[in-house]
Amino acid sequence: MFSADWLCTSVLDGRYHTRYDNPIATWFKYRKAHDDAERSKKARELFHVFWPDVHFREKKSDGLDTVQSDTICLFFTSYKDWMNLYHPRELRAIGLEPYQWHLKDLPKILEHFELFASHYDTDLQEFAQFTAAPANFIIVPNGMKTIRRHVTDYWDMTLQLFYQEGRVPELAQQYVEPFRSLVDDNELFLEDWFDGWDNRPKELYYGHFLSPSHRPKNIEEAREAVREMNRRIRSRALEMSRAAWNNLTNNYEVRSLGGTKFRECEISGYNVSILEEERFRRVAKTLKAPVLEQYLHSPGLAVCFDEMRSGRPCAVVALDADKKAHNPNSLTAKTYPNSNSLKGNSLVCTSALGAGGESLFGTPQQTAPAVVDAVRKWLHITGFGENLQL
Repeated sequence: MFSADWLCTSVLDGRYHTRYDNPIATWFKYRKAHDDAERSKKARELFHVFWPDVHFREKKSDGLDTVQSDTICLFFTSYKDWMNLYHPRELRAIGLEPYQWHLKDLPKILEHFELFASHYDTDLQEFAQFTAAPANFIIVPNGMKTIRRHVTDYWDMTLQLFYQEGRVPELAQQYVEPFRSLVDDNELFLEDWFDGWDNRPKELYYGHFLSPSHRPKNIEEAREAVREMNRRIRSRALEMSRAAWNNLTNNYEVRSLGGTKFRECEISGYNVSILEEERFRRVAKTLKAPVLEQYLHSPGLAVCFDEMRSGRPCAVVALDADKKAHNPNSLTAKTYPNSNSLKGNSLVCTSALGAGGESLFGTPQQTAPAVVDAVRKWLHITGFGENLQL
């Protein structure tokens, strides 16, 4: 539960069918129903697990010490900007003037859905999917959701608004401190929205914070905004799935060896741990694997499965954790030879690090099904993907 795939799956799937079988058309039909995606059952499950200690508002008049749900990246805002830039001629052809149409005009666009080539654009379709996915839901101080809509619907501009000094509109001033406290006191998984060096908000594309209208000025900026929002939602899903994994079992521990932290837990009869540097060398030697520099100096990339009865390593999963936006479904798993005592039960799983991917070991051999099942379960729980291509 709470794998990256689950966190990136739209809560609208199966609820709003259209003849187009297209996530954009699905979103149209959902929006016509005026249903808040972040108030769905999936969203409630998410909030209960990640933010169990906050107090959700029960009525609008509740104070700023309560929170409400919100959607980080809103589809209609970016969709409208995209369509105005890509399809001014097609909009006029159906009687809509660019920049002067609104939500109430969506049925007319749906009626002429196939006229707009962008409805079949993979980036825009993915955004329509992600916008109603749990990884795109968040908590904000009570009332901030409405105020935000009056100021800006772009989340990077929202953060810029609440983190700039002395220029916050009077309408939003009372929410500045409650929102900052909420971000500081709770893990909201907004790492990709801030610059890690000075904790300033990061714009979706170069020059967005300088735009007086908050809108992309051209087609390139509109596409970059959508692609970057997709990337940040995928990245947030991975961060959230890892946090859920960390809290999954009572056997989970964080230890420190020589200042290096690593995690440990038990799955299907195997002790699973993230390798710190010293143990990485020992495991690599035991499994007769070359020590690659890129793995050695990146604690957390290599995860070891030890057979609990023998205490010997039998599988290694190598993950490209530095590339937060990698597709969890792009992972491939291969089996490799090792020492005779391990009877060929070694396995490594790598994300694509280069053309065709790189790995720790050599020629594939047969892997014990029990090891494969344990690795598959671990990948599912942590959100790194379920489909092992053996």
